[in-house]
Amino acid sequence: MKEDIKFLITYLGQLENNKTMWNNVWQEINDYILPFKKPILYEDMTGTQRSSTTMFDSTATHAVFRLAAALNSLLTNPTSKWFTLESDDNAINKSIESKQWFESMADVIMRELENSNFYTEVNEMYIDLVSYGTGVLYIEPSTLPDKNINFSARNIKETSISENNEGLVDTVARRFKLTARQMIEEFGEENVSDDVTRAMKEEPETNFEVVHFVFPRKSFEIGKSDPENKPYASIWVEKDKEHLLRKHGYDTFPFVVARWLKETGELYGRSPAMNSLPDIKTLNEMVRTLLMTGQKIADPPIQVPDEGFGDVTTQPGKIIYYDPTYKARVEPLLFGANLPLTFDMVSEKRQIIADAFYMNQLLLIDKRELTAEEVRARQSENARILAPTFGMLNFEFLSPLVERVIDILTGIRGNDRELLLPQAPPSLKGKKYRLKFISPLAKSQRIHEVQSISHTIMTAIQWAQVNPGVLDNIDWDRAIRTVADIDGSPANVLLDLKAVATIRQLRAQQQAAAAQQQQMAQGAETLNEYSKGAKNLDKVGNQ
Repeated sequence: MKEDIKFLITYLGQLENNKTMWNNVWQEINDYILPFKKPILYEDMTGTQRSSTTMFDSTATHAVFRLAAALNSLLTNPTSKWFTLESDDNAINKSIESKQWFESMADVIMRELENSNFYTEVNEMYIDLVSYGTGVLYIEPSTLPDKNINFSARNIKETSISENNEGLVDTVARRFKLTARQMIEEFGEENVSDDVTRAMKEEPETNFEVVHFVFPRKSFEIGKSDPENKPYASIWVEKDKEHLLRKHGYDTFPFVVARWLKETGELYGRSPAMNSLPDIKTLNEMVRTLLMTGQKIADPPIQVPDEGFGDVTTQPGKIIYYDPTYKARVEPLLFGANLPLTFDMVSEKRQIIADAFYMNQLLLIDKRELTAEEVRARQSENARILAPTFGMLNFEFLSPLVERVIDILTGIRGNDRELLLPQAPPSLKGKKYRLKFISPLAKSQRIHEVQSISHTIMTAIQWAQVNPGVLDNIDWDRAIRTVADIDGSPANVLLDLKAVATIRQLRAQQQAAAAQQQQMAQGAETLNEYSKGAKNLDKVGNQ
């Protein structure tokens, strides 16, 4: 792609035009679910509430936040390790040295995530993901001395994307506003336009539109560290003046773009909020009508004859004067509304919306009413239901996220900062490694494997009561190591196979020595008994 300013501004228009078909849907999601979000179709002040005319029920809002929190817990749980590393070579994966290095790498990355703003920003990204269908997270080195990585969730309104021929997002154009003061702090006074410099002197809070383009370069020299030779170009432009603010590059794509579900040929994702939007709009209209009906029942219109009455009021304790000879009375206008039926219809709609946001799968299981086996079966079933949806997140979100973090941590050296990542052992030099997810969701998806192993072993133990030889069919070492792998047990829990063999050899030697000592003791005892018997015979013969 050309790194020419005019070309990039034109290209921005094309990318934003691709979002046109989505803007109305995203705006409706704001109106009915996320009224605090920045509007899509118009400008508004940050924090302005816009739900007074459209939003009468918060079921969908609660469902969005609950699903986002569940994603945070199931995929990127801050209280437990949710990923590790492994080699493409299974022989290397069996090495304790390699396993310990992989775990050390994962520990450093987890520590850096905890020391950053990752878990705050990723939750915001999850909210965008389950609402708009597309979530964007920007990852860059931190400028603060006490942390190394900075994360920021970017709003869908300001972000436009494009895919490569394999369907992976590799281009992002982000258009947003900065004040004159922020632009000078970010880019330096020597790099901004004269308009920004002038505004800084007169009105520092004046806003200017800035566009950040990131896209792959077709040609660059590998090994060079200058901005012109990075695989991804990064160009910052002051839009109105078409003025270049900064030009540099990245070794890895700095934006992580996740899509909930994506139809063939579509660029942006679809979400549970989109799928249930007709029900959400219907529910809000039903609740609005229900509120109006309830208000009419509680404070109905009054029927007053046009003669025989003075001033009529509905305030408590007030006196109404009327002519007692007049037969008409002040009466409320009654309605034939069936409120129980209306409440049932509202409850049904709320349940449909809850189902669209996977609430049945995410509800806590009451373990007091189920056996341990039933709990595991329920978790496994829920995981299978969620697996197709969350599989795309592993591919588009978690893998690029960790790869980007590793790239940033690898590049941090010097400036009084020690090398963060541990040195790889010789056996891993030049070897490729990949991510292995051990989040609660990933473990739940493999529960059935543990159940199958346990069931096979229990069956073998039962059958062994008839034929003990049936236990010879089970490779006990492989079974326990497979279960430990599925459960994500730390590498230092299991010994190396050589160490296990040594322990078994020593145990066999000890058992052999103990058996020999027992035989010797039994032989000595037999000899002693024989000697006693011989003495007794001698005594009998002498008598």
